[in-house]
Amino acid sequence: MKILLLSASPVIPANNGAKIRIFATNTILTRRHEITMVSVQEGGAARPAVESTPPWKDYQVGYSISHRWQTILKSCFSRYCYGQVKVLDSTYQAFVEELLKKEDFDVIWLATFNMTPYFERCIQGKYTRPLVLLDLHNVDEMYYGSFIRSDVSWLVRLYAAFEVMKSKRMQRIWFPRFDAILCVSDEDLKVTQSYLNGHTQAWLVPNGVDVDYFMPAPYPLVSPNPAPVLVFGGSMDVVMNQDAVRWFVSTILPILQKQIPEIQFWAVGRNPPASLVELDGKNGVRVTGTVPDVREYYRQADVFIIPSRFGSGTKLKAMEAMSMGLPVVSTSIGVQGIHVESGRHLCIADEPAEFAANVIELLHDRPRAARMGVEGRQQVVAHYSWEGIVHQIEDRLSELLQDRQR
Repeated sequence: MKILLLSASPVIPANNGAKIRIFATNTILTRRHEITMVSVQEGGAARPAVESTPPWKDYQVGYSISHRWQTILKSCFSRYCYGQVKVLDSTYQAFVEELLKKEDFDVIWLATFNMTPYFERCIQGKYTRPLVLLDLHNVDEMYYGSFIRSDVSWLVRLYAAFEVMKSKRMQRIWFPRFDAILCVSDEDLKVTQSYLNGHTQAWLVPNGVDVDYFMPAPYPLVSPNPAPVLVFGGSMDVVMNQDAVRWFVSTILPILQKQIPEIQFWAVGRNPPASLVELDGKNGVRVTGTVPDVREYYRQADVFIIPSRFGSGTKLKAMEAMSMGLPVVSTSIGVQGIHVESGRHLCIADEPAEFAANVIELLHDRPRAARMGVEGRQQVVAHYSWEGIVHQIEDRLSELLQDRQR
């Protein structure tokens, strides 16, 4: 197959969930198919791949990105949603149009809902319409809906409600126009199917993990830390991860410190804002910022925690921690879309007191924590390996192409 993939950002470095999903998919598909990727790159002109990029044809099209508040303001007066306004650019559009004049593709793959404004440009003037696929990393109406149900400021909830309204409208217009939509969770699949007609197929394609990269330590580690360590990992320039850190530090950590005063909490991830950096070194909190290899920090976790309250889709951090054999305590949102059994593969708790109680129990009962780590690893290997997930996509795309040729 000859596939054109349109992405809202370059995938190297693969340092957030969306980039990891695209990188893993491309890496595996490139072994048997011809992949061309065009991504939005802040600043500069269109340029081809450089030596450090992986073995697919890669173009990065530059544009001047607006400040977040400017994008929010623009989106308030646009029919498009925030994420679409953020990447909508005439330079990128012209580059894609020129590329499509020169080459024909079997499949056009839009990575995330943000790229849907380019749909028409991908098929106009084509005698034989390519298959057009949408990889829906999360459902926008569900993502913004999670803010409405939270205790954030009324202004954030108001803007989120506005985005939900626009998201529903855009989904109603765009979803039925695709040949296939990839959904990462059962919840996302159900909502997506409610917008579809008989033409568009919706596939459950969960996020995965590189189970050979995120391996348990080859031998029991002797922790260099004198106190128990809790680790949370994720890109700290993402609002929902920032909220998770603040919520944990303000509501759950004080409960834990009453019983284990020396306990430590590490927030591991790139680009923390100043408000999180200020927490570093206070009350047992460590904010690492960008690190060369998150595994070195994860391995020091006595318990890996995911105190997420917002978002949709699935969180790769949960599968990475489970793949490493770590005992995990998470909110329901933190493991949404992952088929796990609380108390066996990990512990799920949404209330602060219950969350803290699960952490304390795993810290005190290390044999149970070890068993949970083993069970979690086995579940991920069996159901969430990227190799198996991408092969399923490949098979279904081949079937769609064959059906079209009959």
